[in-house]
Amino acid sequence: MKNHFNLGKKNWFQLVKGKFVDLTISGVLEKTVVSEIYNQLSSGFEQVVKMIP
Repeated sequence: MKNHFNLGKKNWFQLVKGKFVDLTISGVLEKTVVSEIYNQLSSGFEQVVKMIP
């Protein structure tokens, strides 16, 4: 993740969401945990976008 500082906010959030999905598929994280994190990231992203002029 630290290699992706040059990504915009939208692409960075998509990358993080994709990583959580990959971890869920591999069975490292439980589906309920990832769905809660995914929802929090999604709602946070919408709020951040609204704050940008």
